[in-house]
Amino acid sequence: MNDVPGPLDHKGRAIAVPAFRTLAWVDGTLKDEATRQAAIDLLDLYEASWSADTLWMRLASDIADQGTAQWDAAAARDWLEKAQEKPVTLRGNGAIVEALQAVGPPHLRIEQRDRRLIFEISVPPDAYEASFADGVITCLTRTPLFCAVQGLGFYIPDALLSLIRHMPQGFRRCRTAIEIPVETARTVLKRAETSHGTGIGAWRDFAEAQGGLPDIGWRSVISKTYRERLPPLADTTFDTDVIVEDINGFLVLTVGARSIWGDVKGHEDLSGYQSVAAYLSPVMAHIGVAQRSLFGAKDHTPEDRQSVADYLYRLLPETAETPGT
Repeated sequence: MNDVPGPLDHKGRAIAVPAFRTLAWVDGTLKDEATRQAAIDLLDLYEASWSADTLWMRLASDIADQGTAQWDAAAARDWLEKAQEKPVTLRGNGAIVEALQAVGPPHLRIEQRDRRLIFEISVPPDAYEASFADGVITCLTRTPLFCAVQGLGFYIPDALLSLIRHMPQGFRRCRTAIEIPVETARTVLKRAETSHGTGIGAWRDFAEAQGGLPDIGWRSVISKTYRERLPPLADTTFDTDVIVEDINGFLVLTVGARSIWGDVKGHEDLSGYQSVAAYLSPVMAHIGVAQRSLFGAKDHTPEDRQSVADYLYRLLPETAETPGT
């Protein structure tokens, strides 16, 4: 697919727009000096590339919400430098997208809750540089990641998150597109350990389930948490297009030189993605938990449950066995 696809919609109303996305989930907080510095470096990297297109920001904590203001990288940096382990939010957004009637890319999100961090950077899909994508991964692999995914996909703004149940949908044409929201995907990473744990309700009824990866991207970053459940790399043969790296103890799998949409009608080659999906299948999110969380509560009808399964396993080769529940 040479052209950027159009927005995803519901009843003619756009709900998500194309973007080059990086989503990351960290098992730690900004109280850790190395993690905080990595977050600041990520902010500086974003600022160097996207400051001119970022118009708005929001800074909030459990004790203060400064509301929406004009983008101010210095204020954002100061906010991060003072952050510890309590809930905090830093978000930067671009202009209002007419089709969405909401803010669109570029978008930066650094948010801390339940002693975990989430990161998202979503930028225009036809304007990112490879050096920027690489730099983002360099920063993230200096933190105690659970995992991260990077690649082309669809960004849904927070203001429209109530419409997430009308996704996923873009993957039926664009097989490699990342559609998950960074927020809802937190639930599948690790079993909720207390009655106040993240997504405790989603884990109920699945006593033997383990945490897993919420998605696969053009680039997938996997921590030791999941690597221990994967086959040895020495015994694995990937497609020739797949680049295998170890960065600071993280397994990083990249498919080709640049991200693609995986256009079904355009017959784009998905063999590299399929070999990565097959290798990572043992550590993908538990399907029952995913159906209750990734795109909202989509476990009430067979059609909803199937749509989440189709998305989660979209890149598995047709000959591969779909992971059980």
